[in-house]
Amino acid sequence: MDLVRHPGFILKERFLDPLNVTPYRLAKCIGVHLTRVTRIIKGERAITPDTAARLGLYFGVPAEWWLEMQARYDLQVEVDFGTIEEDVTPFVRPANCAIGPKGARFFTGTSAPAPASQSVSVTEDLLERLRRQVGARPERNRKLEAVNYDSGYKAIVGVSS
Repeated sequence: MDLVRHPGFILKERFLDPLNVTPYRLAKCIGVHLTRVTRIIKGERAITPDTAARLGLYFGVPAEWWLEMQARYDLQVEVDFGTIEEDVTPFVRPANCAIGPKGARFFTGTSAPAPASQSVSVTEDLLERLRRQVGARPERNRKLEAVNYDSGYKAIVGVSS
């Protein structure tokens, strides 16, 4: 997997240098100390929501973009998923339930209402990766199955053996 670059590198290489804006000028224009800007550029400091809002207003780029870039960097560089996977026991959802960024969705035949949501595609690659992760922990006595619903939705469910 290719490592993402620190948002400070992107700030310098794609914004400051091409626009001939110095770190000092940026700091003055967005109302922060010069050390904040220089530490971000050096990759020693994260872009906070406050800084993202200031950069967003200054460059006309949404603050969310700066925060998403920081979050991608943090997830790839700062988080040790190997250690976390050893500590976390994934939730085993009911077969008639899909869980995603918008929460839990129950399918027909359940008492829970089915809220309107977007379809999420489950690739065979993702399913195989998850199967390998579950298979690596036989003590949990679970397997993964893909469930296809009449509505066209597909869900990955954990099933106890």
